[in-house]
Amino acid sequence: MTGMHIRLYRHDTAGDFIDIDDATGIWCAVPQDPDHPPLIGAMPVTMRVGEEFRGSYTIEDDRRCYLYWNDERELVFRTHDGRRLSLFRYEADGALTDLAPDLQVQLEPATDGDGREMTGMSVFSLRDPAQGTLYEITYDSLAYARMFGIASMLTFIPDEELGDFDFFVGAKRAIEELRTSAGRATMAG
Repeated sequence: MTGMHIRLYRHDTAGDFIDIDDATGIWCAVPQDPDHPPLIGAMPVTMRVGEEFRGSYTIEDDRRCYLYWNDERELVFRTHDGRRLSLFRYEADGALTDLAPDLQVQLEPATDGDGREMTGMSVFSLRDPAQGTLYEITYDSLAYARMFGIASMLTFIPDEELGDFDFFVGAKRAIEELRTSAGRATMAG
């Protein structure tokens, strides 16, 4: 691989590590050292800008999506079909810039052709009023809700939430939090 290598973990497992080339989207698996396993922790992507693992990825029906901070301190959403969207950037002075202020993030129940809800399925989409739908994926959100429920019964991690298991819930939350932070900075400036 050439270009900038960013280390990511699979969102629902906090394992299965990869390096992704930010310029090309080409990724490769990172061999794990059983004597020195990396510790991911429950840190949201909003805080991973300077960390070893700067984001996560998911696989839905053999389609990969990625959300990570690159070397330019930009938060990037990369889709399974090669689309790369720069969402936010931390400037040299620490200010946060919203690079896609018109982007709308939606997460809603999936429906089939006749309008009936598809039980356990959700639709995640990124839309721009001028460009229309930039990305949309239907996925099995119930599987992540079950993982979260089981983990909640087996462990006590007070800050754990559905977005720690469901990549798309986590992505929506991160974008909304960063947008709020960038908005506050704009109003204060």
